[in-house]
Amino acid sequence: MISHIDQRITERVTEQQKIDAKRAHDKSELEQLKQDIANANKQKQFISTALENKVHLDCQVTLTLPLADYPFLSVHYIVAVSILIPLSMDPIYRKNHLQMSGIK
Repeated sequence: MISHIDQRITERVTEQQKIDAKRAHDKSELEQLKQDIANANKQKQFISTALENKVHLDCQVTLTLPLADYPFLSVHYIVAVSILIPLSMDPIYRKNHLQMSGIK
């Protein structure tokens, strides 16, 4: 009778050790996933910032084109670029532009 009780206790302890080991493993995997998500979010932010900077630089480069070399550029072009540069610096425009580009 006592040996049967000891055997059941041993079985329960073994089961509990397995449960504890699985819980520790799951917790470790969860922490790794959290870290992966944080790294992905940092990279996403870096890419978004780089894209915003590229849009802004593209507008600046376009504005610096010597108009004498491009006689087909008209007042419409100058007006359009003069509107685009301030917009490219506006955070709301940048956010909407990036969303339209498929970047969130």
